[in-house]
Amino acid sequence: MVLAVLVEERKRIEEALRKSEERFRLAAHAGRMYAYEWDVATDIVVRSEEHMNVIGFNSLAKPLTRQQLVARVHPDDRALFIGSVDQFSPEHPTIRMRYRVLRPDGSVVWLEKNAQPSSTRMAGC
Repeated sequence: MVLAVLVEERKRIEEALRKSEERFRLAAHAGRMYAYEWDVATDIVVRSEEHMNVIGFNSLAKPLTRQQLVARVHPDDRALFIGSVDQFSPEHPTIRMRYRVLRPDGSVVWLEKNAQPSSTRMAGC
């Protein structure tokens, strides 16, 4: 009986998580937003699916490094983008900045970055 209750509770939690993720996906799509996480230790940037629509790149399958991400930032904004990590402190636990990204078709898109660090990761949208 206890096992059945635990199984039902797990199903309920998984369904709530699925619905929450779906709401986030819809909000991100409507707001033309995407989320990302940079693992400092591995230098891998994991992006949400909406990244492809906002930035114009066509695949999430291939891992992306921070250096590859920086290469997509407009040359005039790269120093600001790179230096933004140094702005974190206990008094400033989040970053908010605007910068331009070069899309594969040559167009430029303005982005607003809101980010905060954890122990070895930086998450943003």
